[in-house]
Formats: sequence, structure tokens, C-alpha cells
Amino acid sequence: MEAIHNYLAEEKMISKGYIRYAIPTTIALIFSQIAPLVDSYCISVVWGETALSAMSTVNPIYYFFNIISFLAGIGGGIGIAKAAGSGDKYMGGRVFTKVMIWMSAITLVLSALSMIFIDPILCALSTTPDNYEYAKEYLMVLLAGMVFYVNNMALTYILTDDNDANISMAGGIVSGVVNAVIDIVGIVLLHQSVWVAALGTVVGMLSGCLVFLLHMRKKDRICRFTKKRKGVEDVRMIRIISPGIPEGCQSLLFVIQILQTNYILSASIGTSGLGNSAVIENLELIATIIIAGVSESSLPMFASYYGEGNIDEVRMIKKKVLLVGEVLIMPFVISLLIYPQWLMNCFAIDEPLMLETLPRGIRIMALAQPASMINAILVSYMQSTDNEKKASISFFVQGIVQIAVMVVLAGVVPNDAPWIAACAAYVSVTVYFVVFCKQIRDIVNWEQKHILLMRGGIPDENELDKWYNDAKEHITEADSKILLEKLMVPYMNAVKNGARYASSFMIIQKEDGHKSAILRYDSGNDVLSEDGVLKDDEEEEAEAIVGECVRSEFNYVRRWMINFE
Repeated sequence: MEAIHNYLAEEKMISKGYIRYAIPTTIALIFSQIAPLVDSYCISVVWGETALSAMSTVNPIYYFFNIISFLAGIGGGIGIAKAAGSGDKYMGGRVFTKVMIWMSAITLVLSALSMIFIDPILCALSTTPDNYEYAKEYLMVLLAGMVFYVNNMALTYILTDDNDANISMAGGIVSGVVNAVIDIVGIVLLHQSVWVAALGTVVGMLSGCLVFLLHMRKKDRICRFTKKRKGVEDVRMIRIISPGIPEGCQSLLFVIQILQTNYILSASIGTSGLGNSAVIENLELIATIIIAGVSESSLPMFASYYGEGNIDEVRMIKKKVLLVGEVLIMPFVISLLIYPQWLMNCFAIDEPLMLETLPRGIRIMALAQPASMINAILVSYMQSTDNEKKASISFFVQGIVQIAVMVVLAGVVPNDAPWIAACAAYVSVTVYFVVFCKQIRDIVNWEQKHILLMRGGIPDENELDKWYNDAKEHITEADSKILLEKLMVPYMNAVKNGARYASSFMIIQKEDGHKSAILRYDSGNDVLSEDGVLKDDEEEEAEAIVGECVRSEFNYVRRWMINFE
């Protein structure tokens, strides 16, 4: 097979596309994680460690409803990104329609049931007589507006995968700012109780959802409510949510683990133990900004490239994202290992028992974060490439190890048992991915298996002619004529008219044996559609049919693809 030429051009576009997703995603995460951090800070400063411990007891409710957000948001978002990669916009619309209806209905029913059975739930959450009333007033307000929380979380994923990371970022910023303002005014200035923190979360999430509505103004969006077509097989709900099952399993296991952690710590050192748990949960919130910023930004890239059948490129993206992730997480880890007190100072901790026991727990959890980064990236990769079963197993490995180690150590080192168990669980999952799933081997020993030809640069007419002649060696004469007429000639015409963009061109052979020609160029303008290759009124019905051009946009990187027999 011919060696790849000028892979650098394609790699640059991958890097640009990733950065254009990563920056708004990370900014959105910063503001979304600021909300619970501000909640904790305001409550701790005004109402003390007892009220702060109530936040720790209520946190499992967030993770429980996150199951719905992940199933709908990650599952639906990946389905939409794959639809964009393959060119099937109708199916993407059906995914969005079914996800929104299912998600909202389930959330409303579960919220109502939780409010009815609020007292048994609080008992199960290990509330103490000291923090019971704080926890109850907070949870009642939260449950009343939980549908906005779930929709906001899910739409953050979905809109990013529908090529609108900037709106997703704007919604996250608005949510975080509104939440913080309500907290500061209500708790710090007006000296209201912890219910204001829940109100801030609800109103903030509602505000973010209103911002997301701006996405509906985009003409070429996939996210739209679409009726089922007669004679066309509809997408099944289980197939939509299956990529989100791994993250859903993780949230379910987090519920179990937090309940177990709170039980052990409350039995060991009472309310101080629950305060430790609240601070370390905020440590993981900060780590999530970095980890999720890296891993979630890769989801649309993995899914889009996988949707077009470009397996070699998917593996190259995985390699790049793993390197970026570890470089970014290490400064945070090192700072906590050297001086864990900086995190404690953020919450004005002055309770003697917490001052004694908390630094060790912070250091242990800091050690777990590099493994957590690797695991999050590999889960994103597997979710996007139809390997969600292996990804789901990883969370069961994590849950089993963490629960087992916690039980064993509870009678030996109860104050540190939850943190040692978490660290052991993260490392065990990394070992599972590397040894049993061989997720590192395929990038260390990367091979060109599916890319038959790759060219790149800023082409002129002569260069495009060379690309076309090289492509003819890998496709049939009939396919060559289709390629020339529907892709190369229109792009040559655009180049003649001054369209000079960084471009890449490749011929790939998919795993089913069919071949495709793919042209990408880094431009905010779709120069080919202006030449009549695909009009806007045709785009609505575009599907990845043989011999026709299929367009998609990838954060200003335009892609045109022709599928051959």
C-alpha cells in the first residue's frame, strides 16, 4: 500500500478542529463547575461546615439524574455527530426528537416521585440530625426544577455534536453566572438559607436552556423536531441511548459509592467526615473541568470521523487527545500533592478534625486524576466507535474495586478508606483498558490500514490536478469520472476564483470494502455549494448515497465526501 504523503496537513486540521471544540467546551465547563463551587463557598462561609456537609449528602441526587442526562446527551449527541459524518440529516433529526421527548418525560415523573418520598430518601442519604433540615430544604427546591438541570446537561453535549460549541459555551457561561449571582445575593447579602443555592442552580440551568434556543436559528442544524417518514425504519430508542450507557453506569455507581462513603465517614468522624467528603467532591469538580474539557471535546471528532468510516484517523485523534490530556492534568495534580491546603483555604475550613484529616485525603485523590484522565478519553473513544459495552464494563470494574477496597479498609483506616479505594479503582480501570481492551497498542503501533491516499497543503489548480491523477490509481474509471465532475472540478473552479485554503484530500477504503473520497478545507465559507454542488434545498434530504457528494461542517473545517461502490 502506498505510503501516506503530507499527513501534516490533515493533522493540522484535526488539531484546529479539536481546539475549536476544546476551548468553548472547557469554558462552558469552568462556568458550570463554578456554580457548585460558589454554592459550597457561600454556604460554608455563611452557615458553616454543618450546612456544607448537607451538600455532600444531597450530591447523589445529582448523579442519579445525571444518568438521564448522559443517556440522552451523550447518546443523542453521538448519534447526531455520526449522522453528520455520514450525511444523513433526517436520521439526526429523529434522534433529537426522540431524545428530547423521552428525557423530559422521565425527568418530570422521577422528580415528582422523589418529592413525594423526600423523607425516606434523605434517610438513605445518611443525613445527620444536625444537617437534616438543611438537606431537605435544598433538595425540595432542586427537585422542583430538575427538568431544567437535566435538559441543560444533555443539550450541552447535543449542541456541541451538532457543530455549535459556541452556543453550548454561551449557555454554560450564562448558567454559571446566574447561579453565582443568586448565591451571592441570596446567601451572602440577604443571609438566606441553603435553599437559595438550589434556586440558583435551577434558575441558572433554565437560563442556559433559553440560550440554547438560539441554536434553532441555524439553517443547517441537525437538531430539529422531525416526524417519522412513512416507509422509513425509525431509529430505536435503545440504539440512541446505548453510547451514553457507560457514563450512565458511572453515575449510578457514583451514587452507590457516595452513599457508602458518606456512611463510613459519618460513622467514623460524624459531620466532619461529611465535610471532608464535600471538599474532596469539589476537588473532583475542578479536575472535571480539565478532564471533561479534554475528553468531551473529543466526542464529536471521534463520532464524526467514525461516521465517515475513517478508522485510521480516529486512532490518530485518540493518540493526540491522550497526550494533551496528561500534559494538562499534571500541574493541577502536582499543586495538590505539594500544598493541599490551598483547596481547603477556598472553603474557609477551620474545624480541627477536618484540618487534621483532610490534607491526606486530598493528596490521595490527586494521585488518582492522571488515571481518571486516561479512562475518560478512552471511554469517549469507545462510546463513539460502537464499543460502548467495553466502556460500560470499565465502570463496573471501577465500581466493584472501589466498593470492595472501601469495605476492606473501612475498619482499618476509615478516614482515608474512600480515597484509597477511589485511587485503586481508577488505576484498575486503566489496567483494564490497556491490558484487556488493548486501547494503547493500536496507537503505539499505528498502521495505515484504511487510508489509500492522502495529500494536503494549500493547493493551486496544478496541485489539484496532481491529486486527482494520484486518486485515479486507487479507484475505478467510472468512479474517477464521478470524482472529477462532482468534487475536483468544482473545487478547481473555486480555487480559480481565489479560494486558497489549507486543504487535505484522501481516498479511504472502509471496513466494508467500499471506498470514499474526502476533501476538507479550512474555511468559514462553503465555497463548493456556491458552485452548485449541493444546494440548500437539497441539503435537507442529503444522505450518504453512492456517487453523490455529502457535505458536513466541522467547526469551520468543511468536508465533502463521495462514497463509491
